[in-house]
Amino acid sequence: MKDLYDDRLYSRLEAILPGAKTRLETIAELEIQIAAQLAVEILATCCQAQNVGVITAGRRAFVRMPQNWINEHLPEFVDRAVNFSDDWEYRRFLEVLDGVGSPLLEQYCAIGAASNNPEIREVANDFSGR
Repeated sequence: MKDLYDDRLYSRLEAILPGAKTRLETIAELEIQIAAQLAVEILATCCQAQNVGVITAGRRAFVRMPQNWINEHLPEFVDRAVNFSDDWEYRRFLEVLDGVGSPLLEQYCAIGAASNNPEIREVANDFSGR
């Protein structure tokens, strides 16, 4: 099933930018608007999906993007991909950051820790200090 989920994701990415499948490693060279659209689609796949195969396909694509570019630009587009008031999406997002060892993990844990939603605070607590 890996190929099916990957193919569906790359089809959506190709609609944004023909040849996107082979350009993720060089996303920093793209116009920022196009790069952000690709990253939003990938991150939304990682965080909004309910199917583990779809989530995993998104994560495989996410790790292909240069993490220094992600760390620099993520704050500019993350709110278009992740609903921080939804504990499912927020947990998937922190899993992605944790999985790549992002220095942004603690910053986004702090945001969740300040939430009025106890489920969001619980998720933030689960990842804080990793």
